[in-house]
Amino acid sequence: MRLRGLAVTESERSPLRPEVSTAEESGLEDCGARYRLGILAPGGSTPETFAATVKHDRESWRDVIRKPNIRLN
Repeated sequence: MRLRGLAVTESERSPLRPEVSTAEESGLEDCGARYRLGILAPGGSTPETFAATVKHDRESWRDVIRKPNIRLN
């Protein structure tokens, strides 16, 4: 089985797969998604700043999740 990348959700193409366009280049506006993991938070982060980042991300993606009735476990 072969997999083909459709788009990356960062604002720029990945240097690892430059042939894969960004979501915006593919016609999806405001589709910047980033994976966050607390143990890999940027230097100088505190639990409070990381919590604020997670809260912001949840609010940003709330409508994306609710519109198609996706349930979070």
